[in-house]
Amino acid sequence: MYSYRVENSDLYTSLCSRTAEISQAEQDLKFLGQGRKAGNEVNLADEMSRISNKDYDMEKFIGGILVVILAVAAMIFLKKRRGGKHR
Repeated sequence: MYSYRVENSDLYTSLCSRTAEISQAEQDLKFLGQGRKAGNEVNLADEMSRISNKDYDMEKFIGGILVVILAVAAMIFLKKRRGGKHR
């Protein structure tokens, strides 16, 4: 998994990173080498869920903006169209 640090010091990853399934990461694993066993085991499921929700929240925000823009464009289009018929 590839991650980077965001402004508030959380680690973040996205679909654009090199994160891949083990079966798809042969080149990366070869570069990293044998490695060593970790000293402490940790469970980051809750933390990863919280971080992953940031992507989802941004998608909802951008989607909302697009809906508003499309609604305004449709209103302008309909207003112009109706205005042309009444003349």
